[in-house]
Order: sequence, then C-alpha cells, then structure tokens
Amino acid sequence: MKKRLLAIVLSALVGTGFSAMDFSVSAAAVAATLTSVSGTATGYPTLQDAVNAAADGGIITLNKDVTESVTYAGTAAKTVTIDGQGHTVTGLDGDVSDDGLGIFALEVSGSGTLKLKDITLTGGANASTAPTAGIGANETFTGTVADLGAVKVVGGAGDTSCGLYCAQSSTGTIDVTEALGADGYPNTSFGILMMGSGTINATKAQGGNVTGDHPSSMGVANFGTGTVNVDTAIGGSSTKNSCGVFAINGCVNANSAVGGNITAQNGSSVGVSVINGIVNVGTALCGTYNGDGNGCYAVETNSGSAVLNVGTAGTTHRYEGSRLNVGGSAVRSIVLNAGSGTTCVLGAITVAGSGNTTIGTLPGVYKNSTAGSWFSDKTLKIAFSATTVDSQPTALYSSFYGFTVSGKITDSDGKTLAATLQLKNDGANIGAPVTANANGTYSLSDIPVGDGYTIAVSANGYTSGVIGPFNITGSDLSSGLDLQLAKIATDNSDKTAPGNTSNTGNPKTGDNDFSFLPLIALAVASLGTFLVIKARKTDEKKN
Repeated sequence: MKKRLLAIVLSALVGTGFSAMDFSVSAAAVAATLTSVSGTATGYPTLQDAVNAAADGGIITLNKDVTESVTYAGTAAKTVTIDGQGHTVTGLDGDVSDDGLGIFALEVSGSGTLKLKDITLTGGANASTAPTAGIGANETFTGTVADLGAVKVVGGAGDTSCGLYCAQSSTGTIDVTEALGADGYPNTSFGILMMGSGTINATKAQGGNVTGDHPSSMGVANFGTGTVNVDTAIGGSSTKNSCGVFAINGCVNANSAVGGNITAQNGSSVGVSVINGIVNVGTALCGTYNGDGNGCYAVETNSGSAVLNVGTAGTTHRYEGSRLNVGGSAVRSIVLNAGSGTTCVLGAITVAGSGNTTIGTLPGVYKNSTAGSWFSDKTLKIAFSATTVDSQPTALYSSFYGFTVSGKITDSDGKTLAATLQLKNDGANIGAPVTANANGTYSLSDIPVGDGYTIAVSANGYTSGVIGPFNITGSDLSSGLDLQLAKIATDNSDKTAPGNTSNTGNPKTGDNDFSFLPLIALAVASLGTFLVIKARKTDEKKN
C-alpha cells in the first residue's frame, strides 16, 4: 500500500512539471565562490557579485572562465583575495570615446589591498583610441594589487592595447607576472603603459605584434613619473617602431630590454629609449631591421636631462648629452632575489645603477597571501629597511628566499627506495610530501631559513624513519641527508631489525616500534574470552 501511494504522489508531481533541479542551484550558474573569514562559503552567479559582497579577509575563487568587466573599489581597512584557479576573465567589448577611461577586464580604484592568484585577465575590444587592458588603474587608485603567483594580464583588441594600464594621478602599486599587449592591431600595443606616479612590478612585459602606417610596440612605456621594475621588457614586431623600454619622465629598471623586429622600411627598433626619465638596464639590444635605413639602436636619448645606465648594450647608440653610461666600473648590478617558484612576482631582477643615481622604489614581494621583506644576506638576518635602492647593495633577498636539501634513501642492503618524504618543523608539515625517484634520491626546495627541521620518511615494507633535526642557515644546497630504512620482520627468524639512522648517526623514532602491542593484548584477551565461553557451553551440556 505504501509503495502504491508513493507512486501516485510521484506521478502527480511529474504531471505538474516538478523536477528535482527545482530544489538546488545549478553548479554551472556559480561563477565565483566567496569564503568569509569565518569559513562560510557562498556561491555567486558573477565574479562582480562576489567582489561586491567581499568583506575584509574574504577569498574569492573563480570556478570557470567568465566574460565580464569587473570593478574593484578598495578601502584602507580591506584586503580581498581572488584565486582564479587557472581561469580567464575577459572584459566586455565597448566603444569608449577618447576621454573615457577604457575597456578593462579588471578596473581598480581606491585604497586597500587586492591579491590575485593563478588568473588571466584580458581586456575587451574597443573601437576608439581609449586603452583596452587586462588591468586598468583609474585616477583614484592608491592601493596595492599583489601577485600571489601566475597573474597574466593581456590587452584587448583596439588601437591602444595594454596588458597593464595606470591612469594619470594613480599612485598605487600593482604587481603582475606577465603583461602582454595584443597582436595584430594598427596603432599601439604595450605590455605596460604607466601614466601615473605609482609603482609597477612584473616579471615580463611584452608589446604585441602590430601593423599599419604608424604603429608602435613597446614592452614598457613610462609616460608618468612613477617606477616600473621588470625583469624582461620586449617590443613586438612592427611595420614602423618597436622598443623594449621607453621612458619620458619616470624610472624604469629592467634586467633586459629588447626591441622587436621591424618588417617595413623607415622604421626603428630600439632596446631602450629615454627622453627625460631615468632608466637602469642590465642588457639592451635592438631587433632586426628589414628596411633600408639605419634603424637599429641598442640605446637612444635625445635629451641632456635623461639618465641612462646600461650594463651591456649592442654596438649602435644614438644619443645627445653626456649622461649615458654603458658598461665600465660605474655601472653596478643589483639582483633582487624574491624567492623561488611562481608564488613571487619577481624571481630575480637585475638592474644597473651609476654613482648616486637612485634606481627606484623597491618592489614588494608576496607569497601565500603574505607580504615579504627584503634582507641584505641569505640568512635573512640583516633587514634592508630602505624603500629605494641605489648602486648598493649588490644583492637583496626576500623573506621568501628558499633553499634546497637533498639526499638518498636506501635499505640496509644498499637497495634504493622510492620512499615518501615529508618536511616538518616543530611537528607541523611544511609543504606537500615528495617521493624519491627510482635511484632513491630526493630533493626538497623552497625551504626558508630556520631551525629544527626534520624529514619523516616512509616506504611500504619498511619501518619509518626520521632525518634530522637540522637547521637551514643560508646555504644554497645541503646534500647528503641520507637514511637507511630497515625491513619489517616477516617471520620469527627475523625478529630483530637494524635501527634506522639519519646522516648524523642518531637513532630515530620508529627503530623499535612496539605500538602494536596493545592490539596483540586485545586479541589475546578476546581469544581468552572466547575459550571461556566455549568451555562454559561444554560444561552446560555435561550438566
């Protein structure tokens, strides 16, 4: 009767158009998920909705590629993180007049901090000359956009395509991994276009490949008074002009600046071009020139007020004034070692300085949602407190600068083991476990300076062991942290296994592991109870 009644109810629901989907929100409709500080997770149909709802400490995860132009207005007491999870945000297409701000995938304004991770931001298409960019900072921007790793910004389709654009009067700091201008459009394509007075940090900036009557492609163009720190600046190929770094008034620091290839007559390819700014570059080169003029210049400046310091440059220069320094003892290199992996915006950037010339604002470094500090030694004990750097010191290291340890895992017979290793500090796991290769060798990297590290080692069929404790004091590589694992006894003829020892020769936890004894005692007790019960039943039968 109950089954028949249930069938009748279900038939009635189906007849009225009822569906189980009516009781839940489709997962496909959730573009972004916002997790609050308290741990509450809420899904939103658009990324903009999640951004609007985010309070201080909120973490937004992007669940799919989206096409929308997102605006973020920060406040001083607010920090929000957007984890793209490898997805792309593509800005909406539009037609913005010349006096409009532009078409951006992400527009930032106000103060506070916005942290980005594992995301690509691509500008929409614009029919006018107003910029189209992956990230655009408007005139009110005074905050920070931090790169937690793998942040790529790409210009959209239009006459002024920018990977990253900072408007006039903007004073904030923006960090990205890659900034790329779009290819194939007739006017200008910039990796980075700086119009303000803030700071931009990037690992790579590259202009797109452009065609037309008067196109220009630039890796970095600084038309403002701010500072751009970039590892590599590359101009794209062009039918007219291409430049790795171009500065009018501001400061640009780069490890290398390379002009793109010129594919038509009467154009020019320049590694670095400066008018009134300050540019410090490790290496400057021009691209190939296929026209009929002398259009390849490693460095050029047409102003006596410009300062151009280059460590190494191509042989062709074009300049006026005497403030050009190429090579020689006057040029110093400063290597900024921000850390390893993709979780810091700058892995290492080399800039050149001359005399007392200020190189510029020291870039910020970010990792795992935390801002890092700079130190003048590998042991990270001597803090560098200045906000700008000149020709001293020759190298700086961030608090995320990590080191590597390695070794080999074998058994008592010398057989190599593909063991599992987990780095620990004060009992807490550091990073994910790693597996030794077929030769038994392993390597653990990105280990910060610290004391009391251990490595827990395990392999099937062997007793566990521990390497350490050991300290990381600032050596680039600590090798020879080896360990032998003992085979687990399989019968009575092999009850005693040799103890595991680390490379220090100290016995380790797990050498004589008798934690199984309570289980044996329980089994024996259970067997005894069973025998007693059986004996009682036998006695009852006799009686």
